[in-house]
Amino acid sequence: DCKVPLNITESVMLICGAGEDMEIFNGAIETYKGIANYLNWKNAGILAIPKVSAKGDILETDALQRAEQLGRTL
Repeated sequence: DCKVPLNITESVMLICGAGEDMEIFNGAIETYKGIANYLNWKNAGILAIPKVSAKGDILETDALQRAEQLGRTL
């Protein structure tokens, strides 16, 4: 039991990894969905970005723009 009640009603998942395709995130995404469902949180979005393995790799993607767009919807 949580000692301090959490006033959380929705969540997002942001994840990146070194793999070449989205399949590398399947397990993590399904786990996230299960936790959100169990806690009765609205899943407000999932942003998964492959091909990120070194510092700065994320800058070579559109992930930051997509994260900003997602944040504006919250």
